[in-house]
Amino acid sequence: MSGGPGVPGWLLAPNPEPASPPRGRGRFVAASLGGVARTMASVHDEDAGGRPARLAASPKLVGALGWLIAVALLRTPAVVGVAALALVAALAAAGRTYVRTAVVLWVPALVLGLLVSGPMAFSAVRPGPLAVALWEAGGVRQGLTWAGLTTVVLMLGRVVCSLAVLVLLTRSTPWLRLMSALGALGLPRAMVMIATMAHRYLIVLADVLADHLLARRARTVSGTRGRDDRAFVGASVAALLTRASALADEVHQAMVARGYDGRPPRGPAAAGRPTAGVRLRTAAASGALLVPAILLVIGDVLAR
Repeated sequence: MSGGPGVPGWLLAPNPEPASPPRGRGRFVAASLGGVARTMASVHDEDAGGRPARLAASPKLVGALGWLIAVALLRTPAVVGVAALALVAALAAAGRTYVRTAVVLWVPALVLGLLVSGPMAFSAVRPGPLAVALWEAGGVRQGLTWAGLTTVVLMLGRVVCSLAVLVLLTRSTPWLRLMSALGALGLPRAMVMIATMAHRYLIVLADVLADHLLARRARTVSGTRGRDDRAFVGASVAALLTRASALADEVHQAMVARGYDGRPPRGPAAAGRPTAGVRLRTAAASGALLVPAILLVIGDVLAR
């Protein structure tokens, strides 16, 4: 192609189409950005609503602790199954958001728990009467034992129950109210302050990482290889750690400038003092949540 006077031909040539990335590649940044967005949404959307959100934080915290202790004390698979069904029904009654969150946590936790506890079901690890004979070694039948299967079922059932309790507590209670309830139950103020600041740091760092990934995606005209994207995400994480260290120094300097001397500040004594009516309602709500857990423990003792 010949150009006009003073205009080179290569300048008038049509631009070639950008090469598309091979199928299955170039999606690592998009997937990472989606994961960060989902994490930020779950952090910001603390209160999932539903009936559990109507209760105060203190009774829910006491009830959750009681349920966790009760689940740890159960020794009968049938009773653990009843507890798991009750908590699953509570999740279903609370709303779809609770169920989705629980399923996301259950799947990897159950897979990991099965990998850890699965060998306990075999007679080579847990001798006892055989439930299922699988092979024979030296004239002795080997396989799955009743004692081993009971151990595996108990462990997996406790995982399901514990995660269900935590989902009901954390998805229905904003973080600040949960920390306030922990402080009211006697948790040291320093630990409450550290947990609160860690939660806020998580939001800030997730925002920074999302900005990095979005800027990379906006500056990518043509497709990139998955290896390049993974290298960029790794470099972004390294830069994020440096940014976190610098941010911690800046926050500490700001706290010192405002009079922080290493001790958590004390709020007004009368501001957070509950009235007798509030205490009575808190005790009643806590008792109502603890009664089923106590009944499960009693039933487990009677079933042994």
